[in-house]
Amino acid sequence: MDDVDERIVSLLREDGRRSYAAIGREVGLSTAAVKRRVERLEAIGVIQGYTAMVDRGKLGQELQAFIDLRFAGTARMEDIWKAADDVTPVVAAYSVAGDLDAVLHVRVRDMAHLQEVLAHLRNKPEVTGTRTRIILEARNHE
Repeated sequence: MDDVDERIVSLLREDGRRSYAAIGREVGLSTAAVKRRVERLEAIGVIQGYTAMVDRGKLGQELQAFIDLRFAGTARMEDIWKAADDVTPVVAAYSVAGDLDAVLHVRVRDMAHLQEVLAHLRNKPEVTGTRTRIILEARNHE
C-alpha cells in the first residue's frame, strides 16, 4: 500500500458510496485507475466489505452499555460469539486480556431491556459473571 491507497481507503471509510470519479478527483487519478486500485485492495483483503452506518438511537436503541463477561475456563472468540449469538442488541464483542474474558457492546431501548439482556446472559451456563457499565456519551473515530 502506498500513500494514494491509504487516501483511497480513508475516503471510502468516510463515505463508502463515494464514486470512483469523485475519489479520483481527490487523489489525482483517473476513474479507471481508482477502480483498479480499489479492486486490488479488495482482493488482498484490505477492504473487506461495505456497510451502512445506522443511527440506532433513531431505531429506539438509545441506551448503550459495555457488559463484561467471565467464562468458566478459557473463552475463545467462538465461545464469546456463541454466548452472544442470540442477544440481538449486541453491537460488538471483544476478547480481552486481564481479569475479564470478554466485553460486549450493547444498544438497548431502556433499562428494562438492559436487565432482560443481562438476565439472558447470566442464564448461560458458560457465563460465570457479568459487570455492566452504562455509556453516558460516545464519539467514534471510525
